[in-house]
Amino acid sequence: MKHLFLQKVSTATQADLASNGKFFVVVGVIALVFLGISGFLIYIDKRLKKLEDKA
Repeated sequence: MKHLFLQKVSTATQADLASNGKFFVVVGVIALVFLGISGFLIYIDKRLKKLEDKA
């Protein structure tokens, strides 16, 4: 019974976000965070390769 209630709240929240246009803001923020972490990992990888080549 609790599971059905949680699904209704989740669906209502999704509909609310979509109707207010905030859905795209949430997706955009998640995409920016993902791109930021990916860029940071690539940067660290390049620095580590330089250090490994020196040693």
